[in-house]
This record gives sequence, structure tokens and C-alpha cells, in this order.
Amino acid sequence: MLKKMVVAFLAVLVSLGAAGYEAKASSYGVIEDGTNRTLVPLRMVAETFSVPVKWDNEKKVVTIDEVYTLTMGSKVIKKNGIVLKQMDTQPKMVHNAVYVPVREVAFLFDVPMTWNQVNRQVSYQVGENTYKISAYKEAVVNKPKVSVKKKSINAGGKNLSVNVVSVNLLAPNTSLHVELANNKLGSVDKLTSIAKANQAVVAMNGNYFDAYTNNSYRTVYNGLVMNGERVKPFDPKFSVFYYTKDGDVGILPGAQFMELFQQGNIQEALQIGPRLLTNGVVTLNPEAEGFKSPKVLSSPGARSAIGISKDLQILFVTTPGATIQQLASIMKQLGAVDAMNFDGGASSGLYANGKYVTTPGRDIAVTLIVK
Repeated sequence: MLKKMVVAFLAVLVSLGAAGYEAKASSYGVIEDGTNRTLVPLRMVAETFSVPVKWDNEKKVVTIDEVYTLTMGSKVIKKNGIVLKQMDTQPKMVHNAVYVPVREVAFLFDVPMTWNQVNRQVSYQVGENTYKISAYKEAVVNKPKVSVKKKSINAGGKNLSVNVVSVNLLAPNTSLHVELANNKLGSVDKLTSIAKANQAVVAMNGNYFDAYTNNSYRTVYNGLVMNGERVKPFDPKFSVFYYTKDGDVGILPGAQFMELFQQGNIQEALQIGPRLLTNGVVTLNPEAEGFKSPKVLSSPGARSAIGISKDLQILFVTTPGATIQQLASIMKQLGAVDAMNFDGGASSGLYANGKYVTTPGRDIAVTLIVK
């Protein structure tokens, strides 16, 4: 799992027994450029400190607990109109959401706060509830939702052409979905058709399937979860890429994934493999996952892979003529912390911003898309 704690604000709400929110712009802390102070969404203050908050858009004033005010462009906190404290930062807008310095808010309510540099998490306790909020650098938060690059990477002594589509999961209204060709298990269609039918900004081929017959029903191999429902059963050995209802992502062996699935928080998942990276280390072991075909074990060929960076950037990658060992090296060089192989060969395809980045050589059955 990429993160020990769930990043999304939804997780905080669940702990309070409240309803969830959708907007990703208010689901994490932001480490401000220059000051390195952590700012959190105003509504997170309302929920975690259990106090009323108000934003006056005309005056650009935040009111907390009816008596404390912070003003956009000002570094002071006032209580009932009188200056209470000087700050070293100020409220700001991040993706159209109001963010405030969490350290200063914690001061108002005499709540001790700690910062975990390794996990980049701020934590504090209010009553019996402990909150841990992951924070990301402002420059990362403000990255484009989708960027497309073509690179040449040396892996195993060979220069390989690599297509990389980076998706910023911290961007507002960004989510991952598993989609079937023609919305029907066993059907196949062009990758671009599946993408356009589902209003995808990014799409890549997913699971292995029966690609070598003309049967009306093409069997999809291994596990699938769509919209929180298990569509195909999971093998305990093969790796699984998953996306939770909280917006978290990760890669796990099938057996561990099913334990996680039982908790009821999985939104989407694909079981493909083999796994390439774990916590930044190459952990490729296709035989242990049950792979026997030379196409996976040793032969070069067209490849597709998914990678997760430490800053919730998702890497959709395709490359022609690479071995699985070279693919693992490529993903590490691209900065992925965790990575997994997807179906390859003629199925390898990648779509972004309305057109093919890599054109697959056949119709496919399952896709992972970004909306």
C-alpha cells in the first residue's frame, strides 16, 4: 500500500460517522512553498475540531468558532476583532477551496500538533480522536491533471522508447475507474472507443483476456472490482492494483487484497501482474505469482505498466520491445514507488487527451481510465 494512512478527507469523516465528500481539492494538507507550513481545508477544521467555520468570499475573511478571524492577505489572527497572534503565513485558495494554517488553528484550541517528516503527516488529537493528515508540496498539488511525455530510457543496456502519461490524483475531480468494452464482461472493443464512451481523459488496457479466438465471449482472467462490486474472483497469488473509495491507491498480492476488500472500502481493482516495484525496490518474481509463459518471464515485447509515485502521481507507461526485467527498471527510473505490469503484446495501448499515445494492435476487454 502506498500510504499507511488514508490520505483522503473522506477517511476523517468516516471516523466521525459523517457523510463523505467528493471534492479532492479538500482532501489533504498542502505544504506551502517558501514557508513549509502545512495548510488544511477550512471544512477539515470544522469536522476535526468540531467548531463552526464561515468563509466570507466578498471580504475574504475566515471565521472560526464565531470569534476568531483570519483574512486572506493578512498574517494575523484576530479574536473578536482584536489582534491575537501574528502568523508566518496566511489563508489561501487551493483549487477553489479555502486552506488555513493548521498549526495556528491548533494553537487556538490548545491542541498539541506533531509533524512526521518521513510520512509527511501532521497529526493532532481532539478529545478521543487522533487525526493524521498527509500533506503534499504546493508545487505537486498544482501540477497539471494530465501530462504526456515520450522518453528514451536505458534499461539492461538497451535504450528503450517509453511513453509516459502522468496523472495528478491531487487535482480536483480526478478519479480512476475500471471499464469494460461495451459495458459488458466478455466483450471487446477499440481502446479509443471505450475511452470516449466513458468520457475518459486517460485510458490504458487492463487485464489479460482470451485474445486469440473469435469467440463471441472473450474470457477475462483474474479479479476485477468495479464501482465497489466484485465482478471477477481474485487469485491469491497474482498482484492487484486498487483504488479505494477514499482516493487511496496501492498494489497488493491477491490474498492480502481480499482481506482489504472485506473492509468494504475498495472502489476499483484489476488483478494482472507481475508486480515490478515495492516501496521503491525491484521485487519482480513472476514465477512466485504463477507466471510460466516466456512472454512474461523473459521474452521482449510491447509492455504496459502502472506506477505510483510517493506524491500520488499515477504513471501510465507503455514501451515496445522490453523484457519484464527492463520494464521494472524503467518504472524505477521514472520515479515510481510501487509498480505493476499490465497486459502487453498487441493489447498494449495508451490513450490521453482525445488521442492514442500508443495504438494497440487488437481490440481489448478491460481498461483502467481516468475521469
